[in-house]
Amino acid sequence: MRYHLPDEDKLFKKIQKIPIEHHKKEELINKLSLEEAKTWFRYKDGKLYYKKSSGNKKIGDEVGYIRKISKYQNHPYLTTTLKRKFYPVGKIIFLLIHGYYPKHLIYIDGNRLNNNIENLTCCSYSIINYKLRPVKNNTNLKGVYYCKFRNRYKVRFNVNYKTYNLGSYKDIETAKRVYNIVAKRVYDRSAYLNI
Repeated sequence: MRYHLPDEDKLFKKIQKIPIEHHKKEELINKLSLEEAKTWFRYKDGKLYYKKSSGNKKIGDEVGYIRKISKYQNHPYLTTTLKRKFYPVGKIIFLLIHGYYPKHLIYIDGNRLNNNIENLTCCSYSIINYKLRPVKNNTNLKGVYYCKFRNRYKVRFNVNYKTYNLGSYKDIETAKRVYNIVAKRVYDRSAYLNI
């Protein structure tokens, strides 16, 4: 049995106006090329290994060391140095498999140390901002807010610096369901769903 949302027709008209977020390939200057990556590295089972030896790096050694972005953020990731430049291991793996170096990369399960190719997806800055921004509202749900004045739950969705109001609902479950429908449509597998 299908659960019908209140004012479902109006809701789907609003959803159709929200743009779907797509990643655009961008040519990155002074970044690792595919040929250079293929000569230095090989990918196997979610890990990257050296194909060439240089200094203390030997053929067959695992690539990468854990690096934190800053002392204030607790998001460590694997990185390596090649020709005096830092490269995240996940971006090198993405380059080897897909043939281009991504400007932005997101880890689907949220674990930046899990570099399996199934866990890596290229995205725009808008998706990274959406995925990593903490929830700061009175319901602790993304996009769902409680309005004391009307005693209802409002649903809002932000895409490309624009806010879309998706209505107000009497119960929180309906509001969560509305938000999840829109998130799946706009962000596909990168969507943050309210559970």
